Amino acid sequence: KKGDVVSILEFTGDSTGEAMISYLSREYNVDVNIIFGNVELLAGNPFGKLVVAFRGDKQAIDAALKTLVDHQVRTEVLY
Repeated sequence: KKGDVVSILEFTGDSTGEAMISYLSREYNVDVNIIFGNVELLAGNPFGKLVVAFRGDKQAIDAALKTLVDHQVRTEVLY
């Protein structure tokens, strides 16, 4: 939807076991809509990719994205 921030999130190692999406939603009061998700094992290590749409205050979304980076989640904002 117009105003959503659509991003690709890549989780590896320990970050795959964290409940980051629900944490971000509660902590920053943003809605996070999962558009696509996939988890695989690569050389015995979990690797996950999500495409999500954030909705809410721009500053809150920016803070949520920074928190992901701080937790070793690779982020790419598509639009």
